[in-house]
Amino acid sequence: MEKEEQKGISHLDHDKSVITPSAEGQRGAWYEWHAREYEPKKRETGWFVGMGALTLGLIIFGIFARSYFFIMFVALAFLVILMYAKRTPRQILFTLGPDGVRAGNKLFAYSELTSFHVFHRSDLKELSLETKKKLQPYVQFPLDDADPKEIKIILAEFLPEKDHPEFFSDKIARKIGL
Repeated sequence: MEKEEQKGISHLDHDKSVITPSAEGQRGAWYEWHAREYEPKKRETGWFVGMGALTLGLIIFGIFARSYFFIMFVALAFLVILMYAKRTPRQILFTLGPDGVRAGNKLFAYSELTSFHVFHRSDLKELSLETKKKLQPYVQFPLDDADPKEIKIILAEFLPEKDHPEFFSDKIARKIGL
């Protein structure tokens, strides 16, 4: 841990469930904000019953199809969804600085990014960054109480602002409460 702090690598404060960079990592930050890693959803008993019924239906389908890999995948997916449904989201420190955009201990260098966009939805605001990575072309960060105008002014110095697609999978996930 001491070695990590010397390099400015972030650490997780398990007691407070907050991700913050070390003192060296904060140096030179132009703008910072805290936000939960995801917006917690209040899930009623019916949501859990529905997910359980869907899982059971898919497992029965897997049994008839004799696809044991599919059955294991469905069961594991159900367990992961349950874990995240019960988990309290951590608070993450986001910073904009001379080296790039930092989300907790993960740095997205400006050289690895191609553009940015701020989504304004009725229920939340998000910063979207387009990366040069093929497997992760976009990353999105919640803005909570951060000022989108300030963020746009800072990011415009390094990246062009352009419209980013809102993926169908994101819309579906929001609809079913994931």
